Amino acid sequence: MVRPEFFIPFVFTLAAVFYALLGLYAWRRRPAVAVSSFAWVMLSMSVWSLTYGLEIFFPLLSTKLWIVNFEYIGIVGAPIFLFFFAMDYTGRNHLVTRSIRAGTLAIYILILLLIWTNPLHHLMWDAESIKQVGTLRLLNVRFGFAFWLHILFSYGLITSASIILIMDFLQRPGTLRLYISLVIIGILFSLFGTSAFALGFSPIPGIDFAPLFFLPTAIGLAWVTLQYRLSEILSLEHISVLKNMTDSVIVLNDQKRILYINPVTENLLKRTEDEVIGQPFHMVAGAFAETLDMYLTGEEYHTEIQIGEADEAKTYEAAMSSISSASRDTNEIVISLRDVTKRKEKEQELRRRDLIMSAISRAAEQFLAASDWEENIADVLENLGLAADASRVYVVVNVRDDHGVIYSSLKYEWAAFNVVSHMDDPNHQRVPLAEAGFERWIAALRARKPIFGLVKDFPEKEAEFLRRWDSLAIAALPIFVDQQWWGFIVFDETRHERHWNNMEVSAFQTAANIFGAAESQSRTARALVRRQMAMVLLHDIVTAALQAGNMRDMAEIVANRLAQLIQADGCFLTLWDDINKQTIPFAAYGAQKQAYTEIEVEPGEITFTRSALEMERTLIIEDTSNTPYASPSITRSFPSKSVLVLPLIAMEKKLGAVLVSFDNDHHFEFDEIQ
Repeated sequence: MVRPEFFIPFVFTLAAVFYALLGLYAWRRRPAVAVSSFAWVMLSMSVWSLTYGLEIFFPLLSTKLWIVNFEYIGIVGAPIFLFFFAMDYTGRNHLVTRSIRAGTLAIYILILLLIWTNPLHHLMWDAESIKQVGTLRLLNVRFGFAFWLHILFSYGLITSASIILIMDFLQRPGTLRLYISLVIIGILFSLFGTSAFALGFSPIPGIDFAPLFFLPTAIGLAWVTLQYRLSEILSLEHISVLKNMTDSVIVLNDQKRILYINPVTENLLKRTEDEVIGQPFHMVAGAFAETLDMYLTGEEYHTEIQIGEADEAKTYEAAMSSISSASRDTNEIVISLRDVTKRKEKEQELRRRDLIMSAISRAAEQFLAASDWEENIADVLENLGLAADASRVYVVVNVRDDHGVIYSSLKYEWAAFNVVSHMDDPNHQRVPLAEAGFERWIAALRARKPIFGLVKDFPEKEAEFLRRWDSLAIAALPIFVDQQWWGFIVFDETRHERHWNNMEVSAFQTAANIFGAAESQSRTARALVRRQMAMVLLHDIVTAALQAGNMRDMAEIVANRLAQLIQADGCFLTLWDDINKQTIPFAAYGAQKQAYTEIEVEPGEITFTRSALEMERTLIIEDTSNTPYASPSITRSFPSKSVLVLPLIAMEKKLGAVLVSFDNDHHFEFDEIQ
């Protein structure tokens, strides 16, 4: 005859072993949907069933109460992990935030603490005693207020899990509906068992059959958990190949839930395989899912997609294909993603370099075809800007005053559509580079080294100046003419931050060299023309001197021819009274011709003539408004902006000077001075 005091604990122990084996079996057959939370449910049920069997088996009240402390680890844990399973399985685990998990764990620990400290407060139960049922000695208690709160919390979790599964059940195909419905019925059945025990309506008074009633639920949970395993579709050899691929691989079932991701995809999505198995693709993959959704039809597709924006954008080659198994009537989808961002960037670099070199080639042709390269500068800058996909391209020209201070002026510019041009801004003329904080530029460009990068990474003084231009990234390349640093060309980006690569910078430098060669060629051509004009001028001066009636007529002829020689706006000849230190206007060419000879200069007043004679050298004044070589009263009397002063000294005798003037800013070249 079977003795109940041995048989019933044995049944619960067998159930505990079954739960443990079922959880271990599922765990070992990963990846599978919600397998982690399922394993925890099985572990909780195994602890509950085993400790409850021991509670029934041991006869002493103290032993039973000691075992109950461990029994509730499973009793309290099972509903919690069942709720997590429902969320994981239905793809709603993203709703279970860390704070929710932490709060649930806190309640779990609080209930266990109340149980373990119950002898101190008796909030969970009191009046512990042994109830004799036949040959069974069962624990009998009177449940307290905290116990019913625990029951309310547990039933709430179980009910929520059931509702979540029912909602998912309504969206599943027929075969799967059957198994999910069995799971739901099993949960409700076990819920009934627990309720019957707590309310005293158990089939065998004092016995809680909930751990046994949960067995059908466990089997159903195991089936729905393991039904969408990748090994059901592909062999282990194929899975091993997918795992070791360098491309990202994602396998979806017919409901677009994730069956498998390889390690490369884990890095891409920043999620582990256990976290995403069974989850809806759109919940896990974000932008990838949105972009690829139109291709997930079961047909084979190959396309190129771009994820992200600006500097964060990445390009992927995407391939979609379907796979099927003889044991299943559904088609799964395999997605492979190959990151081709670097290849595309390299292709773009090569394409851009070709465009830039083509623009440079056209520039060289235009510069060579024209007698004056500046005639084509607008077209050349536009072609370079479009080829480089820059916001602005401009050329800055340097001038140096008598003290060696370098001033830079914006001379030519092209700006893209909707980009502000600074060509007419006076703040970008005659900028003293060193004073403006560009000593680094002076040193680098003089040494034929480029300056390029993000403006935000430049020294603060440079960055502050360039921000006025709305510049985010620039590349400045030196222009040399006849081995002298003449200026620089700048490629400017104002729309977004841009990293200039070495290939682009090299091409930009080639463009700068073309500008330098064009200016050098232009200078050579102008020098030849001027030499020819000088010979003609010399002939005209000799002829005029022989025909002139007096010295003043001859001086006016010389002033006229000198101005024409270098296309100046005016030319003035002065005499010098060395005794009174006085400048005497003598002859002129230009708008001031009539009034010039009537000007009276006070003895001792500082004039260009006096300064040149005292220094005994040619003076180059490119800004008459800021010069120590003439008093303000003199400079205000004339419209001239730039003046070249040539002292006339013969036999150590100071005779006067020749002044060649320009009404606009003018940079005097070496051959002009010669």
